[in-house]
Amino acid sequence: MSDNRVQNRVIYLDALKVIAIFGVLIIHCTSTAFLTYEPLSLQYFFTIIPSCLSRISVPIFVMCSGVVFLNTEKNISDRSIWLKYIARILLVLMLFSVFYEIVTILEFYSYTGVFDLSVIKTSIYNLAAFNTYFHLYYLYIIVLLYALVPVLRAFVSHSDRKSDFYFLCFLFVTANFLPTLRMYYPFNKFFGGMTLHYSLNFAYGMLSYYFLGYYLNKYELSRVCKRLVLLAGTAGFVVIFSGTLLDTLKTGLLNEDYINTTNMYIYFMAASVFVIVKDISSSATCNRFKKCIITVSQSTFTIYLVHQFYNIVLARLGLSITTFSPFVSFPLIVVLDFVLSYFTYLVFKKIPLLKKLV
Repeated sequence: MSDNRVQNRVIYLDALKVIAIFGVLIIHCTSTAFLTYEPLSLQYFFTIIPSCLSRISVPIFVMCSGVVFLNTEKNISDRSIWLKYIARILLVLMLFSVFYEIVTILEFYSYTGVFDLSVIKTSIYNLAAFNTYFHLYYLYIIVLLYALVPVLRAFVSHSDRKSDFYFLCFLFVTANFLPTLRMYYPFNKFFGGMTLHYSLNFAYGMLSYYFLGYYLNKYELSRVCKRLVLLAGTAGFVVIFSGTLLDTLKTGLLNEDYINTTNMYIYFMAASVFVIVKDISSSATCNRFKKCIITVSQSTFTIYLVHQFYNIVLARLGLSITTFSPFVSFPLIVVLDFVLSYFTYLVFKKIPLLKKLV
């Protein structure tokens, strides 16, 4: 990789994508840990703390996308949005939806030794109903956000900082704050209708992150604002972890409201990580380190798509977070996931069609 290519990259976006992809690997590795280990045990803290921290992963990916696509200095036509970007994501979604349904059929066969017709019928139905493998939801979100790009770019090209801040606050209140209120009394009892109507859905919450990325990239925050963002992010993590822990101690169940991607606590965490990485990256001088970050960053889309396949394979081989002590299993699975997925990326780059897609 040439030095000129390094200079042309927005290195903090590459760094954020690397953080986000490792966060995704951690989330899917620790998904069963919340109820596997005794709360307050060392194993619980070792797995749940990084799992809670990693909940910013998809928001960070969405924020990075917002930086790129809402940058009016970047020449993106309405036509290219559909024929280049959305078409690519839809093709990837189609290919990997079929791939994971085939994997599901083969996984069932590996356990039973027969190709069950009902499993095959379910897979066909899933494809027809867009009920695709769970982690592919991100692709649906990206398609919707891409489709909004022409409208959003028209807005930001004529707006000023005051208008942008107003829209940012509007999205935060309706997409992140109100859904968080639904977690608490009396809003969870008496005001459900109001908050349900205004919070809309998950895609709307992602729009909030999309615009947040654009805003934090375009405008430099004052030192006081940065400190407030970092304080809010730290407080957000404390609430997420302690709320999850206390609810588990109380009910013996996992309250997923605290780790819901669109709640305001994760919003604050994502904003603080974005600000920190942006500031640190601006002073980074080591080109070798930058090249390493860029190399991994370019593979993150492929890793996101294929890592769950390797989780299935590893589980079928008997390797899960409970196979050994989590102090061994947890980092081992994350490393294996990354290495195998990155190797797959290198293979894909040798295949003409896949090279253009991933």
